[in-house]
Amino acid sequence: MEVYLGGSRKHMIWQSYDTHPPVAYVTQEQARLCHFIGHVPKNNRKPFIKEIEHVLYVPGLARNCAARLREASRIERQYHSENCKAIFGPSDSVIRQVAYHISTLGIEDKLHVVLPAYPDQPDNTHEHTGPFTILTISNKFWGRGIPLAIEVFKRLREKYGQNVRMKLVCEDVPVDYPLAEGLELIRVHQLSRDLRYKLYREANVFLVLSLMEHCVDLEAIAHGVPTVSTPTFDKGGWILPGQTGYIVDPPFSLYDESFGIKWKTWNQFQEIVKIRFERGDLSYMITEAIAHVESLMNNPDQLKKMGQAAQKLQREKHSFEARNKQIRQIYAEILSELSCFG
Repeated sequence: MEVYLGGSRKHMIWQSYDTHPPVAYVTQEQARLCHFIGHVPKNNRKPFIKEIEHVLYVPGLARNCAARLREASRIERQYHSENCKAIFGPSDSVIRQVAYHISTLGIEDKLHVVLPAYPDQPDNTHEHTGPFTILTISNKFWGRGIPLAIEVFKRLREKYGQNVRMKLVCEDVPVDYPLAEGLELIRVHQLSRDLRYKLYREANVFLVLSLMEHCVDLEAIAHGVPTVSTPTFDKGGWILPGQTGYIVDPPFSLYDESFGIKWKTWNQFQEIVKIRFERGDLSYMITEAIAHVESLMNNPDQLKKMGQAAQKLQREKHSFEARNKQIRQIYAEILSELSCFG
């Protein structure tokens, strides 16, 4: 297929285009169709697909919410242009966000949910010994709800003592932030493959109460670890309540209707999360998460079944084979249409 792939692939969702590409990509000069991730270059004159994490992504403005909001009309013109053949998003919620910010009248057939893929992992038998282990992996301390996860662990530790422990992977925990006995903090920007595998094998449950985009829980699902998380933005349906994990709904999130209005910058959003956490507005999230984690602590058979269901879901819907088959079909349809119209 005469398709060119361009754009940044630093995000874990898109790195697999290099390791497990759906087709053999050609140079931009050879291409009849360009697949751009995140940003379409201004000098592009060829038919294109745009793959997004958020409809208002603009290079250089990642943390300026108000400026991104002002780009909506330009992005709308781009999506409605004749050269735009498809828009890919990683979840239903991302695609819904497109309609929230721009008019989708007449371009509904361009919108496609392309579920992210993750490599299959060996079966997780959950033959754990020792304390019940909570695993949290994320940077962006306040926005990703790390203080909430820490508080969940503190209260469980008070109740269960050494029978519960936590492993927290986060490089930006403030040095003076109070942690709890039994919490192991791993300050790294990126986990090695071996350490990542070890952490998931040791974990009983994966916990992230994020108020912004966060896809590491797909990684947990692939490793067969039941997940307690929020449904914010890019979960894509891989956290099925009572089957692969549990959902805790936040009162607000980065990309809701206040984006660019109540919080004009990413830093301002972090500060709002901090204020509302300290005010107690998020305390119900902590209470709900504790109840979900406790249910898994007290029911090892349920935990094992949920882990097995998680891996089954990933292998069926989030495998490279499933994603690549869908993308090849979309490529073929667009290229066929381009041939028909010269």
